[in-house]
Amino acid sequence: MNDYPLFAVARRSDPASSHAAAARMNRSGRTKSQCERVLTALRAYGPCTSRELAFLSELDLQMIRRRLPDLEFAGAARRNGERRCRQVGGPAIEWEAV
Repeated sequence: MNDYPLFAVARRSDPASSHAAAARMNRSGRTKSQCERVLTALRAYGPCTSRELAFLSELDLQMIRRRLPDLEFAGAARRNGERRCRQVGGPAIEWEAV
């Protein structure tokens, strides 16, 4: 996990406060720490949707949803396509640790 380039980002169209928050997350190491927690949970529970992972791991859903794309960008997780989520019954992306 230490070799992956993990960093919080803000879109160009986001306000300055979002850019400042992303910079704080990166400086403090929270982005990396959150990514490690999400990846550990994904490895423990296997392929699942973000909502299923939140239910199983008791991690915050919004934190998981922010970090899964970071992990995908870093090559540590991948999308397995869309399927029915067991938590809500609707379509969702299934994620898997690489």
